[in-house]
Amino acid sequence: MVKTLTRHLSTVHRAEDRVKAALQLPQKARNAAFNQLKKDGINSYNVTEAGLQQPVLQCERSCTGRGVADLTVCPNCSGFFSRKCYYKHKRNCQVDRSKPVRQSIPAVMYLTPPDVAEDFRNEILSRFLKDEVGQLCCTEPSLLSFGQKLYHKLKAKQDKKTEVKRSVMNDMRRLASLFIRFKEEVKRVTPDASVEVKDMLCRDNFRSLETAVIHVTTTRDGTEIKSGLKIGLYYLLKKLAKVIKINYLVKKQDGLAEEIDKFTDVLSMNYNFLFGDAIYQINKSRETKLRRPTEMPSDADVAKVREHTVSSMREMLSDPYLHWTSHEYVKLRDLADSRITLFNARRGGEPARLTTRNWADAKSGVWLNLYRIENMKEPDRSAFKDMKVMYQTGKGNHLVPFLVPADTMSALDKLSDQNVRADCGVLSSNHYLFPSTNNSAEHVYGWLAVNKVAQAAGIARPDLVTATRVRHRVSTLYAALDVPPNQRSNFYKHMGHSSLINESIYQAPLAEMEISQVGRALRAIEGSETDRQNLQSTTASSTTTQYVS
Repeated sequence: MVKTLTRHLSTVHRAEDRVKAALQLPQKARNAAFNQLKKDGINSYNVTEAGLQQPVLQCERSCTGRGVADLTVCPNCSGFFSRKCYYKHKRNCQVDRSKPVRQSIPAVMYLTPPDVAEDFRNEILSRFLKDEVGQLCCTEPSLLSFGQKLYHKLKAKQDKKTEVKRSVMNDMRRLASLFIRFKEEVKRVTPDASVEVKDMLCRDNFRSLETAVIHVTTTRDGTEIKSGLKIGLYYLLKKLAKVIKINYLVKKQDGLAEEIDKFTDVLSMNYNFLFGDAIYQINKSRETKLRRPTEMPSDADVAKVREHTVSSMREMLSDPYLHWTSHEYVKLRDLADSRITLFNARRGGEPARLTTRNWADAKSGVWLNLYRIENMKEPDRSAFKDMKVMYQTGKGNHLVPFLVPADTMSALDKLSDQNVRADCGVLSSNHYLFPSTNNSAEHVYGWLAVNKVAQAAGIARPDLVTATRVRHRVSTLYAALDVPPNQRSNFYKHMGHSSLINESIYQAPLAEMEISQVGRALRAIEGSETDRQNLQSTTASSTTTQYVS
C-alpha cells in the first residue's frame, strides 16, 4: 500500500511543492510524509462533503464511502478512521506524553456550524457518544447554542472543571432525548412537518411536548416514574427558553421572543399538573426511605471500612520495597479519598476537587492562629497535634473545611509527591490531590472511590456506604448528642447546611426520644393525676442532673 501511494504521488502529483520536498527525504521519512499527504487529502475532501445534505465521507483503509456515524478523527494527525480501527492506529500515532491524551473526535463534528467555539468543540462535543443522541448534540443549532451558553457560564469555575463538563453534556443529552421523542409525536400528527429543537418552545406543540415528557420519564413497563429526570426536564426547558429568547432578542426578533415568554407562562401554569407526581414521589421517597435508620450504614460496617482503609494505607506506606506504579497509586488514592470523604461526612465530589495546594496550606498551618492554640486548655490543644484542616472554595462566598486525621497525612504526602506522580502517570499540570492517571487532566470520581473501598472491605452492605447515606448517619447521631448550641452551629457550618435542613432532610426521626419522652408524657396525660405528678417530678430530676453534669 505504501509503495502504491508513493508511486502515485511521485508520478501524478510530482509538480506539487510538498511532493517535491517529500521526495528529497530518506525513505522512512518520505513514506511518513506521503502518508500525511494522503490524510490531508481525505480531510480536505471530507470537509467539502460535509456541506452536503447527505454527506458520505472517506477514511483510511477503505475504498468505499462511509456514513458519518461510522467514522472518527485522530486529533494528532487528522486522519479519518473507522471506529473499529482507530485504537489500532492510536498505538502507532505519535503522542506528546507531556500533554493530556486527547480523545478521538467524532466525524460528525465536521457538520457543526463554524461559529462553535474551539474549546467547546474539544472539551464537550468531542466526548459525546456516536449514537443518535450524540450526533444530535453535535449538529442541532439550538442545542449547540444552549450547550455553549451553559459551558461558558460554568467555565469560570476552574476547580469544578470535571463537573462542568459532565453537567453540560448531561443537560444536552437529556434535551436531545426529549426532542427525539417530541419529534416522533409531532410527525405522528403532521407527517410532513419539519421539526427543530426550538419548536418544543411553541405553544401549539405543547400537547406533543407533554406526551414526550411523560414518555421519556416513565420506565419501559410503565409502572414507575423517573422523578428526578422529570423535575430536571422542567428546569432544562426553562433554561432552553431563556437561551432561545436571548438569541431572538439579539437578532431583533421581538415577536418570537414574546412567544417564548408565553410558552414559559404555559409551562409554569402546568407545573403542578405535569410534574406534580414527580414532586410527590421525591418528597415521599425522602421522608419514608432515605431517612430510615435501616437505609443508613450500620456501625459495624462503618467501623470495618475505617479499619480496612487505615490498615491498607499503613501497609502500603510502610513497605520500603513496594514499587510504585499507577496501580498502587490509584489504590492509595481511592483509600485516602474515601477516608477524607467518610470522616468529614462530605458529598462525594467535594474531596475529589481538593488540590495539592490545599494540602500544602494545611501542613503549613496557614489557617490556624498559633497564639490562640497555645492558650487553649487540654484536651482542645492536643487535637491540633493529630489533625490538620484544609479549606476549599464552595458555593457563594463561604469555604468548605476538610479535617485530615493523623492516619491519612502520610498518604496525602505520598499522593502529592511530584516524583511519585511522574512515575505513576499523573500529568504534570494536573494539580488535583486525588488525580486520575494515564496523563489525564481529570480527578477521581468520588462515588467510585468510596464504593471500591467499601467493596474491598468485605462489609455486609457496601451499597449503603455512600457519601450521602453517611451524611444522613452522622447528622442523626449528632442530633442525639447533648451538646451546647454554639457547638451545634459549628457542626452545621461544617456540614454546609442549617439546623432546619439537618432536621428536616438529613437526620432520621429520633424515634427513641419519641417513645421514651413523648410516649411517656402522653401515657401520663391519659392516666391519673398521680401519673402526671410522677412524670413531672421525674422530668425535673432528669433536667437538674443534666445541668449539674
